[in-house]
Amino acid sequence: LAQTKPLAGATTLLREHALFHVRLAEAVALVRSARGRLYATVQQTWEAMRTRAEVTVAERADVLLAGAHATRSAAAAVDLVYTVAGATANYRRSPLQRALRDIHAVTQHIATAPSQYESAGRMLVGLPPLQSRILL
Repeated sequence: LAQTKPLAGATTLLREHALFHVRLAEAVALVRSARGRLYATVQQTWEAMRTRAEVTVAERADVLLAGAHATRSAAAAVDLVYTVAGATANYRRSPLQRALRDIHAVTQHIATAPSQYESAGRMLVGLPPLQSRILL
């Protein structure tokens, strides 16, 4: 889209627009940093399970936080790009329109819903999570 879409009322393409550069960079940074944190957390948890045959409550809280944060970061990234793309992103044929719907559907999943922040916070202060199955 950025390669071919002219800006409204201008002769330049979206890819040449400074705001597009900023929003795209923000979106990429959000996704890459959240992905890195998620991968690191999963790796640490896997290593804990492999070496100790158990995962602590704090490590489980980290997994919840990393998953919820990665989902929220992905949604924010799609929101940034969707918005800067303009009205073209609203059409059903637009991959951005589908990405927007899909990522916001994922934010509602029980594993990544906002309540996971509450569960992780509860676990960090020694209280049980909202969903007891995270402790299984």
